Amino acid sequence: MLDPLLSRFLATNDAPSEVEAKEVQRISDEALETRLRNELQIRRLQNKAGSEPPIKTLTRNNSSLRRTIQRCRSILSPIRRLPPEILTHIFILTTPVEEAGNLPWHRSLEQSPWILGHICRRWRAVALTSPALWSSIVIQNIYSSDDDSEPCSIPMLKAQLTRSGSYPLEVVFEYEVDGQNGYVVEKALKALAKCSSRWKSLSITAQQLKRLPNIRGRVPLLEKLSVVGMEEEETDDGYDSGSSSRAIGHFAIAPRLRVVEMEMGEPFFDLPLVHLTHYESNGSWEDHIHALKALRNVKSCSLMFAHEFSGHDPFNWGSRTVELSELWKLDISMERYNFGEPYWTCPKWLRVPALTSLTIDDSLLGGLPELLQTSKCRLTALNVAGACPTVEATRPVFESTPDLVELCIDLHRSQIQPHVPELIALLTLKPHTRVVLPKLRKLEMFSPPIEF
Repeated sequence: MLDPLLSRFLATNDAPSEVEAKEVQRISDEALETRLRNELQIRRLQNKAGSEPPIKTLTRNNSSLRRTIQRCRSILSPIRRLPPEILTHIFILTTPVEEAGNLPWHRSLEQSPWILGHICRRWRAVALTSPALWSSIVIQNIYSSDDDSEPCSIPMLKAQLTRSGSYPLEVVFEYEVDGQNGYVVEKALKALAKCSSRWKSLSITAQQLKRLPNIRGRVPLLEKLSVVGMEEEETDDGYDSGSSSRAIGHFAIAPRLRVVEMEMGEPFFDLPLVHLTHYESNGSWEDHIHALKALRNVKSCSLMFAHEFSGHDPFNWGSRTVELSELWKLDISMERYNFGEPYWTCPKWLRVPALTSLTIDDSLLGGLPELLQTSKCRLTALNVAGACPTVEATRPVFESTPDLVELCIDLHRSQIQPHVPELIALLTLKPHTRVVLPKLRKLEMFSPPIEF
């Protein structure tokens, strides 16, 4: 029969007092001594006539004693004595924010933090009194399968908002509307909007951003904004897309907003561009020019060119210039070509004197020396994506980047890279020849796996 003291502690995760711990240790020591005596007796009885019944009895007793010892060790485990603050930190580390976003709501109950309330009384108390544990709110169905997709749970959302107390929130609302869940989504957006003063980061689809209730001037803590997808003119769930006019001023007053990431061109909402330190957008130069003129404090910028340019020539913009004096990291990538030529070349009006890290497509290397010369910057890291460039294309670039320390070539465009040996030969140190990149310390080349 199990000792009452052990039974009490096995029903909870409470830590025993000093006196109780000594009693549990005594029970464990006695069980261990008895088990050792039984094992010695079993060895003595082996190979003796009629010893099978007593050996079976001793073996059963040892199994019971082994379980008792394991239970005592569990009760004396240091995890039971962890302070609530440390236990809370461990709980936060177990919260699968990204993975949970790919789960439907009914399955997220099986994940942390929801599951923590079903382990024991102490864990539930710690979980329910730890606002930070509930501060990451993920409502997402765009990556779920059709079988798993279901309307989000408003009671779960409200419970999480309540349990998060006054803690800053990291919100992901990437939810597609299909006509059956439009009303539920509207209620979820209203509940989230009521707590907008606690938003620290927000990732939302362009479709849902247009339905968000007016929060202008009510996002004092917002530091990061991500808008997923493109703006849609029409929806099939009964909502009027004309409601986008409400979204125009949502983030015009956001004193802490520093990071903006978008999958669209020029946004349909105002942004405090002058305050941003990181800007990421998808569009043409025509879409980006307005933002670049205002991004006076931007430190890192990622631009994807996915739409054909129309209008004035963005490369010869009169005598005007745009100087991004704080920009040290620039990523340029392309999705399409315009009449067989890349959109992006060296804009004669762009000045980036602090630029040290640049990522561009291999087809854009031709305009790089001019950009570096006019900006008078000292590039130390260069990432070339697409295909391995020719020696003829890289030599002028290397001559204009004598301070280059890191060179990365991402060979994702094709599996056949005939220029790789030539480039390696150019960078190889040889006797009595001038070193091409004297400060180069790191060279990386990535290539996709070859399919047979």
